[in-house]
Amino acid sequence: MSEPMPLVAGLPMYDWPEVAAATDELWMAISQNLSCQGVNAPASLWRPENLEELWGYSGLLVGQMCGLPFVKNYQSQVSVLGSFDFSLGGPPGSCHSVLVCHRDNSAKSLADFSGQRAAINEVGSQSGHAALIQAAQGCSVRFSQISESGSHRDSIKMVATGQVAAAAIDAVSWCLALDHEPAAQDLQVLQRTAPTPGVPLITAPQQAHLRPQINQAITEAVRGLDLEVKTALYLTGFLARPASDYEVFWSGEPE
Repeated sequence: MSEPMPLVAGLPMYDWPEVAAATDELWMAISQNLSCQGVNAPASLWRPENLEELWGYSGLLVGQMCGLPFVKNYQSQVSVLGSFDFSLGGPPGSCHSVLVCHRDNSAKSLADFSGQRAAINEVGSQSGHAALIQAAQGCSVRFSQISESGSHRDSIKMVATGQVAAAAIDAVSWCLALDHEPAAQDLQVLQRTAPTPGVPLITAPQQAHLRPQINQAITEAVRGLDLEVKTALYLTGFLARPASDYEVFWSGEPE
């Protein structure tokens, strides 16, 4: 009989270098709580370059992924735990995107950007791709070109340097950019999208039976974090939620 895969954890969605230490502290608190419940949780986070390695790993104890890829490709491969709650002003456990342009742009709304270039972080992203396309369709905007930047941070840089005119940025990433990315100071927010369920925390099916213990460990860890860590991550809580909450993303899927 083969030995079980070692357990791993990853929190990659907002793991900017400037807040990596805070993310590590968050995980250490979760890991310690799990250990107190008899779960052999990893002491440190796994940070593979290819996130599909993390999401598809059978020993995944706690992971984090974009909601749209979950709905499209991973519903049978992972189990949803819930989502973090951030200080964004929306419903608990929700997130939204900000539509941004250069601060010198006189545009009043996204409707003024027909025929111009836009950036997305990556194809299939809920916050950077689907949110932009859905907003554009809502005001009959057709971009002349949509470029894939590779990350929300790089989308911000592309707008700041004039390579594109607009982009949709995940709201938590936008907060981090205002703290750590100088290019963000050259941008302005055109509008905010409607809130949707926040980035899901996930576990592999092999660990789904541990869902109550994992969610308790996350809840208590966030509650007990130092204020400095919470502030750095814009983190206020955790909301356990079912996978069905993410079905709303089908309506915003880009064609």
